[in-house]
Amino acid sequence: MTKINIYTINKISSSSPENKIILDYLKRLPWKIAFHELEIKGKFPPEKQKLLEGEMLLKSIPSNSFIIALDERGKSLNSAEFANIFEKVTQPIAFVIGGAYGLSDDIKSSAGLLLSLSDMTMPHMLARVMLVEQLYRAYTINIGHPYHK
Repeated sequence: MTKINIYTINKISSSSPENKIILDYLKRLPWKIAFHELEIKGKFPPEKQKLLEGEMLLKSIPSNSFIIALDERGKSLNSAEFANIFEKVTQPIAFVIGGAYGLSDDIKSSAGLLLSLSDMTMPHMLARVMLVEQLYRAYTINIGHPYHK
């Protein structure tokens, strides 16, 4: 199984309802999934913030990773197509969820896949929940479990 890392900007409270849902799905998965929550200290104009976050993210992601950047303008996949990624990609996978201003162009150009979870903009906490649920769904699809009906 491919190692999965999820890189996010900003931290989520361990007591938040979203975190409880994430932990529930992570318990169900046999895959090794690590969260890396990164933060920029200080306030900057939006474009500078996005650039600094992109630099920090790229420095944190191992160079041999297949980067999947979550972006509302990315490619939409159904759950079976998403599950297929884990059958094909053999290198470590790095999912990237940007900050409030989105992802830098450097992150987008480094990504092997720009993926949309929805055409709608959603809070980063919910994007994390949706991603982890889809990881669990992909796992169940790939093993033939009836969770995905």
